[in-house]
Parts: sequence; C-alpha cells; structure tokens
Amino acid sequence: MKQRILALPLSVLAAAILLIAGCSKGPKGDTGPAGPQEPQGSTGSTGPAGSANVIYSAWLNVTFQTFTDTNVIAAIPAPELSDSILNSGLIKLYYNAGSDAPGGQTVLPLPINEPFLFTDTSNNPVTLIANPYFSLDTIYVIANYDLSSYQQGGYNFSQFRYIIVPGGVAGLPTKIGAAKKPLDWNNYNAIKQYFGIKD
Repeated sequence: MKQRILALPLSVLAAAILLIAGCSKGPKGDTGPAGPQEPQGSTGSTGPAGSANVIYSAWLNVTFQTFTDTNVIAAIPAPELSDSILNSGLIKLYYNAGSDAPGGQTVLPLPINEPFLFTDTSNNPVTLIANPYFSLDTIYVIANYDLSSYQQGGYNFSQFRYIIVPGGVAGLPTKIGAAKKPLDWNNYNAIKQYFGIKD
C-alpha cells in the first residue's frame, strides 16, 4: 500500500516534467512601437575649484613670547580645530615673511628650516627654524627667531595663515592639471589658486 501511495506522486511528477518538456515555444510576437524620445538635457559647465569645504583664516597678526633661552613660542587661536579634524583632517600653516602690501608677500609653508633673510646682532645670516604644533582650538609655533607681527607704513608684516581641510572631503584631488601634477601643499600660490582663497 505504501508503494502505491509513493508511486502516485512520482508518476504525477514525471508526467508534469514530460508535459513541460513537450511544450514548444510559440512564434515571436511583433515588436511594439517605441515610446516617445525625450530631448537630452544640456550639459552643465564645470565650475571652478571651490573652497566650500576648506576652512582658512585671514592673515593673522601673531605675538611670540620667550619659551626657552633659544626659542620663542606663539599661540594662534584656531577655533575650527576640532577632534575630528585633528584626527583625520589636513592642516597647513603658512608664514608671510613679507607684508600685506600689494606684491609684498613672501610666503613660506611651515615647518621652516632654512637659511633666511634674518641676521643676528653681528649681521650673520640666521637659519630660521619654525615648527607648528596643532591642538584643540589652537596652533602653537615654536621658532628660534622672534617672528612677531608688526606694522610699518600702514602695512602688516610677519603674519600667519592656516588652511584646514576636514577629513573625508569628497573630490579632494591628489593630482591636478593636464599633466596630473601632485597637489603641492607647500606651494602657497598654487593652493590659493586651486581653492579660490582670497588674500
């Protein structure tokens, strides 16, 4: 009895398989008419490299204080320096050894360690060393020469500026231009031009 009960479903299954296999595909129907073609939208123009996600300060007047017998220190307020930027962002500090007079800029990226225009009391050239240290809300600069800002002839001399790029900024390039040159963060003029930063 059990064999007949099992045989019945198997025979039904076999018949269904044969029925499906024996069916042939009917002739292909006519292709329906094409839908209306919508006009293609115009391509937008490529916008200039922007600074929407880049944070930058004005050129800042900074005062240095005695730190050790051979070094001075300055604290530059930078309220944008959050934990997330310190952990994953990019921070660059620049020093204008010239002035804010038209054509008066001489901008150097920090850290600095090179012979420079300064001389000591004996008129010997001084190798300028200046290093930035970044912390929450503040950038510290330790230098072997007093780089304090001052005014002369209505212009500001010896100023600092920071540029901050938050971590994960979409579209931040590693290379720019037709020649695919690396984005050089030590070239202040190139960075200023790329991000549209105003003096």
